[in-house]
Amino acid sequence: MTALQKILTCRFSLRIFLPCLLLGGFLLSVTGCGTTGSSTANVPEWVRHPKTEDSLFLYRVGHALGAATSEAARDAAFQEAMKQLAAVFPARVAEDGSTSPVDPALVLRNVEIIPDCVSIHPTWGTYEAWVQVSYPISEKLKVLQQIETGDKLNAGWAEAQALARQGKYSETQTILTNVFTKMDQALFVKIDMDEANILLGDTYREQKDAIEARRAFEQVAATTTSDKWKQIAAEKLQQLPEPPRLWPMQDRWSRQSIGLFCAIRDGKGCRRFGDLSGALAKDCREAKIACHDIAEKFDASAHAAAFDRRDFQIVCKDAQAKGAQLILAVLYDIDPAKQGKTSDNFGMAVPAIDALVRYFIVRASDGKILFDGQIKDVTGGRTESSLAERTAMILIARYLVPNCPAIPAPHPPAIPAPAETPKKS
Repeated sequence: MTALQKILTCRFSLRIFLPCLLLGGFLLSVTGCGTTGSSTANVPEWVRHPKTEDSLFLYRVGHALGAATSEAARDAAFQEAMKQLAAVFPARVAEDGSTSPVDPALVLRNVEIIPDCVSIHPTWGTYEAWVQVSYPISEKLKVLQQIETGDKLNAGWAEAQALARQGKYSETQTILTNVFTKMDQALFVKIDMDEANILLGDTYREQKDAIEARRAFEQVAATTTSDKWKQIAAEKLQQLPEPPRLWPMQDRWSRQSIGLFCAIRDGKGCRRFGDLSGALAKDCREAKIACHDIAEKFDASAHAAAFDRRDFQIVCKDAQAKGAQLILAVLYDIDPAKQGKTSDNFGMAVPAIDALVRYFIVRASDGKILFDGQIKDVTGGRTESSLAERTAMILIARYLVPNCPAIPAPHPPAIPAPAETPKKS
């Protein structure tokens, strides 16, 4: 064969070989995708032989195809793994009778992607991903407990409705109180909380407890997003008697216990103002605000100085000893030089202002003054009992209720974690 014949023969062979090579490669590519579009070569070992659980964790492998970006593929694979984990919990029955192993109310916490178990590969212009996640078995047990609690609360709600229809209001209150207490510990609770609060208020009203009924109805009126329940709450509130005048302060003071420290100072010196303490205590009781008189051991000099110096550390220990978190300190300060005198007011003689009422809201834990003010008054020859009633009424109606800010209850101090014991080498 001549040199020219060899060259022609080689070119002819290449023309036959190259198309065959391309066709073969295409067939191999299609075959490799299989039914899932995944290349067997791309599948990691931990996907082929995944572990499902050990003594501490559950494990699941999520898979995603056709994502536009590698990040989207990873996220989709993670969500697929989450669905597999959610499927280990009991299916929930919907109102239409259908069931779903994955309830939208189920949020799994502390699910983590295992760092070495993420595989992402480009596939025909898109991305394919596998991820393996771990889920603590301790978290699974918590969720199961929350589901069980939710089932019990749902059953309790049905029982409460039945008991209310039978007029068994005390038993209804017990069940509803338990429902409200455990709501944040439960999953899949099928209770309309507005309806439950209205029912609770009705049970209190039927037992002549207007204060607790008002609390329940006001809760609905203040928090509901439903026009229906807002209107029902407003109508029920109108049917109740007027609330005690100190009622708004119960929630504004976060239901904290109050220490009453009341004094009166006149030409006879500074002394405990028992009548004012008694008048304020009556208002507290009517509004169901716990209170204590902390001026029983009155030291005229030291306690007068507390008001003058605006320093109530001297009574904070007494307040805390009686369980009071806030102190309402009031001094009725009479100026003997002006008592019984008159002053000119546009040509008319009027009784002179001869008293100054100073009041303070103090935090018992550290003596900090949270709110304070003063009221000018005319004693007008009134008895101490009459002055006390008048002062309590004015202090509450014109100063505390309109002006005192909300005072949240203090959070308990955090308990420090125990120091780690050094490991022996």
